[in-house]
Amino acid sequence: MVLFLPPPDDDQFKVWLKSIDQDGDGKISRKELRRALRVLGVNCAWWKAWRALVHADLNHNKHIDGDDEAEELIKYAVKRNWDNQLTAQEFKEWLKSIDLNGDGLISRKELRDGLRALGLNSTQWKAWRALVHADLNRNKHIDGDEEVEELVNYARKRWGIIVN
Repeated sequence: MVLFLPPPDDDQFKVWLKSIDQDGDGKISRKELRRALRVLGVNCAWWKAWRALVHADLNHNKHIDGDDEAEELIKYAVKRNWDNQLTAQEFKEWLKSIDLNGDGLISRKELRDGLRALGLNSTQWKAWRALVHADLNRNKHIDGDEEVEELVNYARKRWGIIVN
């Protein structure tokens, strides 16, 4: 199950940041941030926690502490779209955008490259499995509304990136 980051323009985000401070020292370590991102279902949590710390740790003490650093972390999370969530309509628009040759067909390579751009892991495997599941006419491409709907359902179930 994929949970969601609180809205970044809301005070809930700061409350969420305080809640992940497990040792109660008023600072958020990379380990605490990584653990919180994993709970949220964020892909590559260790990498994203490390990059966020590099970006937001203004005083270079290897912790997020203070409002300025919390604000930097919020900006970084928004910029990087940590929660990896799309609506079904956004996913369909994304599918159209990864059709690089404009033929109206989504090949396994196009799907793999698109999944890689979203930051998912094991994209070769995921693209292959998705085609096996959603390619109803077995032409090795996703084409037509029915196959797109199958892919949307598959992505919702297996990848956890689609919400309604």
